[in-house]
Amino acid sequence: RSTLFPYTTLFRSALALASSLASQTPSATVSAQDLTDVRKAADVEAAGLRALAQSVLPGTLSGVAVTTIALPGVSADDVKAVRDMLTLADATLVGSASLTDNWEMMSMSQYRQTLATPLATHMSQLPTDATDDAVIGYAIVEVLTTTGSQADLVKEILTDESTPIMTIDEDPAGATQAIVVIGARSGANADRKSVV
Repeated sequence: RSTLFPYTTLFRSALALASSLASQTPSATVSAQDLTDVRKAADVEAAGLRALAQSVLPGTLSGVAVTTIALPGVSADDVKAVRDMLTLADATLVGSASLTDNWEMMSMSQYRQTLATPLATHMSQLPTDATDDAVIGYAIVEVLTTTGSQADLVKEILTDESTPIMTIDEDPAGATQAIVVIGARSGANADRKSVV
């Protein structure tokens, strides 16, 4: 169900605009009053969205076991806000994981290519045309949604201490029914080059 996400996106849009205006160089033509006005508008919009969420979300994810995945660069506050909204929607939060910089950095693409081969040998439900990055994506889903010796091997590969693709902060033990991916705000990863 997508009830939660339009509200989160709107809230982030207003905050991103205020943030963008605040970070402009002194030569920009944005006055302090303009910035104050945008922040006030963002605060009003955020309050409205919170009120709307309070009336719309309860019960929408009742009985759904959810694991959240934080992408590189996402703030802890944003993760908490999304998890709070999922709780408001009555989702059962069963796990949380974070992807490391190794997931997206161009300099790690060869590593991900190399990693895909052993991962694929431990997974039975891969499409025949899956790219190396897709294999890793499927592996992440398998680790969060299944149990057993193969899932354990895949988890060990993905969470290897020397070059992890992901960390598991709260292990869902295969109970995940839905995965919510939480990304960084616009501009937070401007210096990163994503391959996915």
